[in-house]
Amino acid sequence: MTLLLPLGDRESVPVQIKWPSGVTTELNATAGQHYNAVERASP
Repeated sequence: MTLLLPLGDRESVPVQIKWPSGVTTELNATAGQHYNAVERASP
C-alpha cells in the first residue's frame, strides 16, 4: 500500500498505523522522506 500525505506548509505529520493484529505503530512522516512499515509476527 502506498500513502501520499499532503503536508501543506508543515514539515512533518504524525501517522498512526493500526495493524490487523491490533498492534499500533506511530511515527512522524517528514517531507521528502520515504518509509517502509512492516508488521512482524511476535515471537
